[in-house]
This record gives sequence, C-alpha cells and structure tokens, in this order.
Amino acid sequence: MDVPNILVTTSRRRCSSVLVYRIIAVSDSMTIVSTSLQHNADALTTKVDALATTHATEKDQLQHKVDALATEFDALTTAHATEKDQLQHKVDALTTTCATTLNEKDQL
Repeated sequence: MDVPNILVTTSRRRCSSVLVYRIIAVSDSMTIVSTSLQHNADALTTKVDALATTHATEKDQLQHKVDALATEFDALTTAHATEKDQLQHKVDALTTTCATTLNEKDQL
C-alpha cells in the first residue's frame, strides 16, 4: 500500500520542525552555559585579583616590619658597642688605678 505524498511531506515537515526546535533549544542551552561559565570566570578573576592585592599589601606590611626590626637591631648593636667601649674604659681606668696602687704599696 502506497502512502500518499501529502502525508509523507507533512510527516517530513513535522520532523524538520521538531529538529529545528530541538536545535534552537540546544543552542539556547549552550548560550546559557556559556554565559554562566563567563560569569564564573569573571568571578574567579576578581577573586584572584583581590588575593593578589591582599598578598601585595601583606608583603608590604611585613617588609615594613622587617625594616623596623633591622633598624632596631642596628640601634641596639650601636648602643651595645657604645656600652662595651664605656665599660672597657672603666676597666682600663680601674686596671691603671690598681697597678698604681700596687706600685705605691710595693714602694712602701
């Protein structure tokens, strides 16, 4: 039994229409996914930029602390050297005084 041409043509048109709608639906879904991925990429880029800025700020703060500690260390080293010199002068003076006193006792 032959199917009339009109039925075959109508059936093909319906299949074509369904395929077109499915292609449009898939295309729309892909657009939504693409947009969503772009938003995620933008959000990640923003987070990375924020972390990089925070890291740079923390690094700068730590560098300032290191510089302050180095300055304090230098000041303490200088103060220690000065105190050491002063003590050495006192020791030298006491040594001289003791030697003089011993010489005076020996002469008596």
